[in-house]
Amino acid sequence: MFWQEEIVNLTLLQPPLFMKKIYTLFSLLVISLASNAQIANTGFEVWHTQTVSGHTITEPNNWFSLDSLIYAMGPTLYPSAHFSSQMFQSTDAHSGTYSAKLISRQQDSIGIAPGILSNAQAQVNIAVLLSNPSNPLAAVYFSGGTNVTQRIATLKTWIKYLPKGSDMGEIRVTALVAGTSGDSTIGVGDTTIGAISSYTQVTVNINYATPTIVPQKLLIQYFSSAAAGSTPTDSSTMYTDEAATALGIENVPGGDIVVCYPNPTNGMVHLNYSGNEKLTWQIMSINGSIINQKEINGNSSIDLTGMPDGLYFYNIADGNNAIMQRGKITLTK
Repeated sequence: MFWQEEIVNLTLLQPPLFMKKIYTLFSLLVISLASNAQIANTGFEVWHTQTVSGHTITEPNNWFSLDSLIYAMGPTLYPSAHFSSQMFQSTDAHSGTYSAKLISRQQDSIGIAPGILSNAQAQVNIAVLLSNPSNPLAAVYFSGGTNVTQRIATLKTWIKYLPKGSDMGEIRVTALVAGTSGDSTIGVGDTTIGAISSYTQVTVNINYATPTIVPQKLLIQYFSSAAAGSTPTDSSTMYTDEAATALGIENVPGGDIVVCYPNPTNGMVHLNYSGNEKLTWQIMSINGSIINQKEINGNSSIDLTGMPDGLYFYNIADGNNAIMQRGKITLTK
């Protein structure tokens, strides 16, 4: 199974091109789906340890981080580099005994990597990678998958986030169906998170491309630094506990707070808003990549003419990053 749609979402901070491709590969290594009929160990209470290249790696059962792959592959690709762990078992939990702690780290000269936790795993053929380092994706192959048989509307999870500087965290949920040439994205939920000093329940609503299609797989990802819209910073820390999904399609209460028109559009989108609270309008590609965002404080417009034609999702959030409205917009030039 070869799924390349998430590549752009995990791009790091401006390292040289070869390093950027290799490090993007590291991020890709956690985005294939886990193989259980339901998402397991959502309270992060059960953990395991393993030793990789002399380093002890700790991960919650049925969940995966970058650590094992960084320590397994990093010394081979960058013999003089020093790598740091990014996943930790924490007793600072919302309930139960443990939570998962993710930390963004400066990985030597390669760049700042977000701590990533996912219900997904991938593998890499090292021989293929070393024989063709300019095309690391050719070496990636996936195994496993979290299978679902019903339409998932939301992910609810408890988060504490302690960023450095202007950094922001991110939670992303992707709904997939299998195709002849790989998995296709049919729904995306994506929420960026500012500083949260004590555990708060965060809801991620999944936006579907059609009103009836049912996914076959579900991918959940936590990032201690967001893929876009902030500056990834060393030592930004996310704690997560108690992840749960809900079935059905839930409508955001209150109807359309912001009127977005025309739809379809040939490039210019107008946002009509008469409220007093500052909101954020965020547009995403079908694979969940955050393309652009704009603060809304009264009527405004945003120019999408530089984007390719196609279907896009948008979210409108309040100052606490709670989703107030979501929808789809079609760009046809």
